[in-house]
Amino acid sequence: MLGQVLVQGIRRKAETIFREMQDLYKSGDKELKPNVVSYNTVINAYAKAGNADRAEAILEEMYQDYQQGNHDAKPNVRSFNTVLSAWSKSRSAKGAERAEMILSRMKQLYDLGEFDTKPNVVTYNTLLDCWAKSSSKGSAEKAEKIFREMQDLYKSGDNALKPNVVSYTTVINAWANECSKFGGSEAVGKAQSLLTEMLTLAEKGDSKMMPDTIVYNVVLKTIASSSLPDKVKRAQIILENMKHHGVERNSFIMTQVERIAKSSDMDRRR
Repeated sequence: MLGQVLVQGIRRKAETIFREMQDLYKSGDKELKPNVVSYNTVINAYAKAGNADRAEAILEEMYQDYQQGNHDAKPNVRSFNTVLSAWSKSRSAKGAERAEMILSRMKQLYDLGEFDTKPNVVTYNTLLDCWAKSSSKGSAEKAEKIFREMQDLYKSGDNALKPNVVSYTTVINAWANECSKFGGSEAVGKAQSLLTEMLTLAEKGDSKMMPDTIVYNVVLKTIASSSLPDKVKRAQIILENMKHHGVERNSFIMTQVERIAKSSDMDRRR
């Protein structure tokens, strides 16, 4: 608790210094004109504290300052991405929806020609993370829909939106969390399908898409959370796949394997 209080105090101090800077500029000190770095620093301070409301409020103030003629305060992709990160860290029930609104606004401002910066892979990955952490039923389906939109935009020529290992892992994690909270067998099929996509891309020459231990762990986590009768067989196939591709098992992998074995034993006793 004390640590949280100290962190919040440090974040508020960042805004206090920023307000002092603004006041001095308004009083005639032109060297202290707030710029994109000034605003982004305060946004980042609140984002690290998980105070998404304040981070978003500073972004809005930044945009208004730019609109009123301060071109040095023009928000950039980092400004938006940091606010999205704040919502991801906030664990707020409204976080995913708010993050999606920010992405929509970012795209709109770019399409209107007001900004020359547009969403990139970090923007989309952070939004995916918001949905992966959401407690709402259907959040995994929403995450996959956004992921497919990201893929389509990349295929249409937007090279800044090429999905990476983080993109895939985050969507798989969304399905794992959905399965853990609400059950259902669909999640396992979705997670394994995404894993297969990654392997196909890697085998076609994109070595950066080769699944790592984290990806396999999340897929096993999805299987472990399910009530599928063949979960042990599915896990064995995953482990054989790991061995074939030279991915070593670690303690996290073995924890999921133990979960699958125990839950399978319990299911047989019922």
